[in-house]
Amino acid sequence: MGNLYSSNGTAQNEATQNLVEMDEFEGDKTPGVESEVPGHQQKSKTGKTLSGKKKKKMQQLQQQLKKKEHVKDSCAQMVTELTDLKTEMDKLKIQLTKQLEEVEKVIESLGEEKIKLFDICCKLRKIKQANETNINQTDRCSHNAEHAASKMEKIQEELDSEIKDIESQVMDVQEKKTMGTIIRKKLRKLKKYRRT
Repeated sequence: MGNLYSSNGTAQNEATQNLVEMDEFEGDKTPGVESEVPGHQQKSKTGKTLSGKKKKKMQQLQQQLKKKEHVKDSCAQMVTELTDLKTEMDKLKIQLTKQLEEVEKVIESLGEEKIKLFDICCKLRKIKQANETNINQTDRCSHNAEHAASKMEKIQEELDSEIKDIESQVMDVQEKKTMGTIIRKKLRKLKKYRRT
């Protein structure tokens, strides 16, 4: 689980860097438009590079989103399985406790015939010890399952938050891409008007 936490931090850093890079991209010159500085004309060379970087960034964000959703689904499944396991262990504990009580009653009733039934008593004591060991093991297993389920629920909450952040970043990238297209169309129209 430690790897999951460390990867979450890395994903957040990458997402933050992605937004910074996208802001820097928006500050670049619009592709294909000549500068209007008198006596000096040059074309922006960032046209294809800007489009390529935006597309690559979008793909990276979508891949991160898919990975987070997959981990979230796996955690939900594990929580269900661990909860079911805890329920089964609790039922088994009840059964073993009843069996232990019955064995203890039998041992007490055989006290008067201890010599004749010595072998039986020894076997019953072994069963008792085995049951006590099983009860302790089921207690630990039940506790561990409950603890693990609690951890998984916390991880789910963190993943929900990260997924929302990534979805927000994806929307920002899409909006910037749309605005970039609109701006380029308007600049082309202005360029045509200036030529006429």
